[in-house]
Amino acid sequence: MKTILSILAAFLFISSSFSQDYFNQKENQHKDHLLIVHPSLSNMSRYDFLIKNGIIDPKGMSIVGLYFEDEADNYQSVIDSFPDYGFYAIPSGLEPTKIYSKNSLSDEFYKVFKYSSGIIFNGGPDIPPSTYGEEMMTLSSVPDPWRHYYELSLLFHLVGGSQDPEFKAFLKEDPDYLILGICLGLQTMNVASGGSLIQDIPLEIYGKNTVEEILAMPENSRHRNYYTNYSLHPQIHSYFPHQIKILPDNHLNSINEKSQFLPYVLSSHHQSIEELGSGYKATAYSMDGKVIEGIQHLEFPNVIGIQFHPEIEYLYQEGAFIKLKPEEETFSLYQKIKELDSYNFHSQLWAVIMNLL
Repeated sequence: MKTILSILAAFLFISSSFSQDYFNQKENQHKDHLLIVHPSLSNMSRYDFLIKNGIIDPKGMSIVGLYFEDEADNYQSVIDSFPDYGFYAIPSGLEPTKIYSKNSLSDEFYKVFKYSSGIIFNGGPDIPPSTYGEEMMTLSSVPDPWRHYYELSLLFHLVGGSQDPEFKAFLKEDPDYLILGICLGLQTMNVASGGSLIQDIPLEIYGKNTVEEILAMPENSRHRNYYTNYSLHPQIHSYFPHQIKILPDNHLNSINEKSQFLPYVLSSHHQSIEELGSGYKATAYSMDGKVIEGIQHLEFPNVIGIQFHPEIEYLYQEGAFIKLKPEEETFSLYQKIKELDSYNFHSQLWAVIMNLL
């Protein structure tokens, strides 16, 4: 019995090691991969749901979770939970002072670029303000700076930035490579190219510093659900639906079936773009024009950032119920988005993104 258990344990260890060493295996060294950065359990569960329910079609590409050894997260349980997906760990060794230049991980970054056709950067907490030359406000929170150092450096290597104009971006070799940044992902794209961030939207844009003041604002000026600041109800979500304005001549506008279509999207953020990074243009704004809701690269048009969350599974699940206020009844976000004539925007957004692969 002990021998069987020992063999099983060894097999699991070897399988886990291979999962984390995915791109070092010769059979996986090809372009037919879509990378998911920060493959947490919630992120991988969402993409697994979207793929299995036909909302995302990765065009036959294999999904690979990409993470960094110095991140605070432990991905072993995620690897065990998704045996059908690959995982690759970028090793330790990045120096925070060498994010925006050739560094000890440049070869690793090039490897994952060489063996993939696209990459998705996901949501998360605030970026260290020091990475865009600012001091840290008390409203900023950076629980895992190493995640940001790696993601910023990877994006700088992929797209380049004003920090080192002579650096040759990897996408010069493959201008059609897909990069999608969601929420934090958009902010990381902007900072990696030399842009900056507003550290707190209510305070810096609207001059509001209490929850009550923010809740009294128009709903289209709220970018997350501030009822979560003091409510312990488990069904109250930090995500908040509001409308956006889409500008002409970009991938988001290609979804726009109606003149002046103002879709409702789902947001959960308190930071946003201040100064646009080198090479980007804005593609969408909040209804009051004060928050950039989308960006697209001028030289590499398949590099797209959105400040909202189309990957949240509740948008596509009729039987999933949430609430936004303590006193209201639970409701189906799927039905609500349909009633607001914005469901097709989300499903077609994924179709546009996947077609870029």
